[in-house]
Amino acid sequence: MCAALVCPSLATVDVARLGNGAVVAVDVRPGSPTDAAAVAFAWADGMAGVGSPHRAAIAAVLGESALSGLSALAVDGARAVCEPLPEALVLSIVGPAGCASQLADVLVWSVTAPANADLALRAAYAASPAETSDPQVAVTRAMMDGLLSPGPGAAGYPELRAALAGPNGPELLDQLRGAECAGERCGASLVGSHAVEDARSGLLLGLERLPRGTARARSWLPPITPGRIEVSYDAGTAYVGLGYRLPGSDSPEVPGFVVLQRLLGDGNGSLLFQRLRGELDLTYTVGAELGIARSHGWLCLWSGCPLGDRERALAEMHRVVEEVRSSVDTADVTRARRRAIFEIEARRHRPSVWAPHLAAQLATGLSPEYDAGLQAALERWTGDDTVRTARTWLTSALEVVGNPGPPASRQTNTPPR
Repeated sequence: MCAALVCPSLATVDVARLGNGAVVAVDVRPGSPTDAAAVAFAWADGMAGVGSPHRAAIAAVLGESALSGLSALAVDGARAVCEPLPEALVLSIVGPAGCASQLADVLVWSVTAPANADLALRAAYAASPAETSDPQVAVTRAMMDGLLSPGPGAAGYPELRAALAGPNGPELLDQLRGAECAGERCGASLVGSHAVEDARSGLLLGLERLPRGTARARSWLPPITPGRIEVSYDAGTAYVGLGYRLPGSDSPEVPGFVVLQRLLGDGNGSLLFQRLRGELDLTYTVGAELGIARSHGWLCLWSGCPLGDRERALAEMHRVVEEVRSSVDTADVTRARRRAIFEIEARRHRPSVWAPHLAAQLATGLSPEYDAGLQAALERWTGDDTVRTARTWLTSALEVVGNPGPPASRQTNTPPR
C-alpha cells in the first residue's frame, strides 16, 4: 500500500562515490518549488567523544560560513542550517528552484574554506544561549550526552571560550573549522528542479578537494548503567526525562524503536500524555525523541511538570514504560505504525527535509534505500513485536531531572529512585 508511494521514486536517486570516500546523491524533482543541497560529515575519531557544546560551536562556524556565502552570491530567499547530530554534522541550504548550482558552490566553499579565530569565537558566544534558554532542550541534550558518552556531559561554553584563548587554542580552532570532520566519511545530496543536474559536476569537483575519508566500523554501545543527571537552567519550568541506549541502524529492532517512540510520547494520543496529563494532570507537555545512528541509538522521553511533582512524574513515566513491556493495545500500535509510515513518505516529498536526511545517511554508511526497507518492516510490525522490543531494550534508564536556576549540569552515580 504505502510502500508503492516511496520505493519506485528512489530509482531517481543517482549515487556517485568519489575516490576520497565522499558519496554524492542527486535526486531531480521536475516542478519542485525549491532546490536543496546538503553535506554531512561523519565525526572523525578525534571528535567522537566531544559533547554538544563543542559540536554546536562547530555547527555555528559552518552555518555562519554558509550564510556569508549566500550573501556574497546574493541568492534571494535562501536559508542555511547546520545541525550537529551525534554521529554526523549536517549543513543544508534551501533556495528557490533553479539556484542549485549556487547552493552547491556555497556548500563546497563552506566546508573547504578555513574559518578564522574571530569567527570561531563569535560562533561559540552566539551558540551559548541555545544551550540553556529552553529547559526541554537542556534536559534532552544532557540526556543524550549521558547516553552517548562514557562519562559526564561535556564542558560548557565558558570552558570552550577559555580553551580557545589558551595555548591549545589553534589546535581547537582546527577542529572548529571542520578539519577533523572533513577527515571522515562525507555524504552530500542535491534535490530539486532540473537545474540540479547543472550543479552536479561542480559539487563532485569541490568535494574531491576534501581529505580522503574512511568509513568507521563500530560495535554497538552496551546498555546504559542506571543513574541520574541533574541539569540546572535559567527558566521556570521543571522537566524530567528517561533515556534509553539502543543498538544502531543494522538492528532488526529499529522498527520497534520507531513504534515505541510514537506510542509513548508522540502527541496528545500517546500513552505518556494520556497518563500524566489526561488521568493525573501532572504535566504540561510530554515528548519523545528517537535517534538511530550507524553504531548506536537512543530514545529520550521527557515531561514538563511543576517543580514539586518531578519525582512523581518520573515514577509514572517508569510505570508506563513497564506496562508497555507487558502488553500493548493493537489499535495503538497500528496508529503508531501508520504515523511513522506517513512521516517517512512526507520526508521523501519535501526537498528541504529529504536533502539533509539523505546526506546524513550517506555520510554514516547507509544507502538511499534504508528508509524504504524500514517502511516495509513497519508495514509488518505487530503488537507482539513491540512488546518484545520493549522487554529487550527498555530496561536500564538514565534519569534526567531539571532544576530551574543558574545554568549548570552534573551527573551523579546514585541509582534512580
